[in-house]
Amino acid sequence: MLTGGGLREANIYRTTHDWLIESESNIPAISPYYRFLYAASTPTPTGKAFGKVGALMMPKITYCQQDGSAMSFDVRTGMSVMEAALEGGVDGIVAECGGNLICATCHVYVDPEQLDRLPEMRIDEDAMLDNTASPREANSRLSCQLRVTGEFDGLIVTVPEEQT
Repeated sequence: MLTGGGLREANIYRTTHDWLIESESNIPAISPYYRFLYAASTPTPTGKAFGKVGALMMPKITYCQQDGSAMSFDVRTGMSVMEAALEGGVDGIVAECGGNLICATCHVYVDPEQLDRLPEMRIDEDAMLDNTASPREANSRLSCQLRVTGEFDGLIVTVPEEQT
């Protein structure tokens, strides 16, 4: 689930097959790393309590375009930067291969000041970056290879001029 920003409080329950989010309300910010907060040990609408589920980290990522426009989203940890872009409708992230590291159409430029937050680039990603439509830069990464963690909160990426 992506949101436009800010914190929400929700009762979140684990059901047999999926998560149920009962309600949301605005609450003040308490931590930059926890955008979606804890589930209380209260009964579900069916009367069954599943207990506290835990905190869901929702780091904020900003996607900038070449024209200077930008979109920011709170992104679930574990999603890739590419998946969040697709879910949020970010223009310019094509992702032809669906994140399988075979097309380089999810190329982004990471804010150089934030490169140290990211995991090291693997050899296969490094090789695929040689095939991007826009020039490869020192801060180039494939967004499909960037799995969101709490360290990504405030991450800024810029979408290249072209992907194909």
